[in-house]
Amino acid sequence: MGEDNRSVTPGDARVRLRFFTRDPTIRVSEAPLAVPVSLNRRGLSEVIDHLRGKAAESEITRNKKTLGGYDFVIENQLLRCPLEKFLRATGISTELSVDVEYFRTLQAPVQGSSSKSEAAWVGSLVACEGNGGEDMVLAGAFDGSLRCHSARGCVELGGRWLHAHRGPIKAMAVLEPEAQEQESGGSERGVVTAGKDQVVKVWQVVVGGRGERKGGKEAAVRPVSTLIGHENSVECVAVRGKEQVLSGDWGGVLCVWKIDKEERTPVNVPSSTSVHKRKKRKVVEGLDNEDVSPPIPGIHAPVSLFKAHAQCVSGVKWHPKESLAFTSSWDHSVKIWDLEHQNCLQTLNGSKVVTSFAISSGNLLGAGHPDGRLRIWDVRSVEEKQGMTLAAPGKRVLASCGSWISGVAWHPQRDNVLAAISHDGYLRVWDLRATKPLHTLRAHEDKALALCFGRARDQLGMWGMFTGGADGVVRRFETS
Repeated sequence: MGEDNRSVTPGDARVRLRFFTRDPTIRVSEAPLAVPVSLNRRGLSEVIDHLRGKAAESEITRNKKTLGGYDFVIENQLLRCPLEKFLRATGISTELSVDVEYFRTLQAPVQGSSSKSEAAWVGSLVACEGNGGEDMVLAGAFDGSLRCHSARGCVELGGRWLHAHRGPIKAMAVLEPEAQEQESGGSERGVVTAGKDQVVKVWQVVVGGRGERKGGKEAAVRPVSTLIGHENSVECVAVRGKEQVLSGDWGGVLCVWKIDKEERTPVNVPSSTSVHKRKKRKVVEGLDNEDVSPPIPGIHAPVSLFKAHAQCVSGVKWHPKESLAFTSSWDHSVKIWDLEHQNCLQTLNGSKVVTSFAISSGNLLGAGHPDGRLRIWDVRSVEEKQGMTLAAPGKRVLASCGSWISGVAWHPQRDNVLAAISHDGYLRVWDLRATKPLHTLRAHEDKALALCFGRARDQLGMWGMFTGGADGVVRRFETS
């Protein structure tokens, strides 16, 4: 019998619950309340709405439908069955008062708009705040092209897109804007791209006025500088603030860069200038000379570089502490580095290749693997152990086990919620307190390769998930 079909009878046994929440907009009295043990999540949601009274009624009226209820956590586990069954399984006595945390249910993501299909795979995505509420999603493709899309509708912004690298763009990151730009919502953003051509590049993305395209704005991408020091494909990149950049490559090398303020000024150069004068310009199908960006002046060497892993560095992130960083690798490990002394402080060893990872604001590290598993580490008190593994049971449909995880991203406002995409084309949303995904959606007909969160301000500030795939499409999924 499904959880939504449970009913309350007069003879039901009762248990005292103390409801509490971190969301002040839905807070109710924390005094213990006796409720039937037969209640499930929907029944408890009705209890919360009853306690909230007119506030809940007005929300339902305003939205012209129920809000989907609430989720409940007991002993750090999501309630997904009737109370009686849960309490029996966890050994919690019905004679005691039970603390229950509740919060609004994370609604299933709804597929929104999609970009038009391009010939090249979309291998990396990054979202950044644009001008006048026009947030942008930048898409890096395997043909080396960089395109700007509106976060609101996945519509490509007007203006010329450019051929940024002589090969696939493998990773991107956004530099923090200057303080005055942040306050004014300025239109210029610094973007760092990393390519298979062994080069890291810094760009300035400018969103201007209305372009020729219907309902769109023009976006210009201008070259700033080129960072050269890698001898292999650059697989990952991370930024801190406006000046510090980290990048890792296929050969296991980590480079540390610093971009001075004056070096973040765009430079216009003639198209005949060449960064790699000895290398013959590659011809990319579908691109004419005007589509190819001029080579970038201001070549810079890394502040330092060192061998970080025995195999490919698949991911890099800055640690909350200054001068520390995380790296992941195909050598089955995640490492914490003291960059100043090039010293490995901690190694988290696993049994599988680490394909991607992400850090939450609550210092949880989520790592993806080729077998479709997610491993979660609490990096505040990390120890050399296997960590907690989120794995789908063998009978899971949609082959969530055995499918290569290509991207992981944490929800910007929910520390326990993360999303993952995989080569089976699916997007999955997890809550760490549940034993299986909250939501599973088909994102792409081919491999899903890139994932990021972004926000469209005309959507009441709601966060959306953006995915890119081997079908050449960028898709937006709206979330609550």
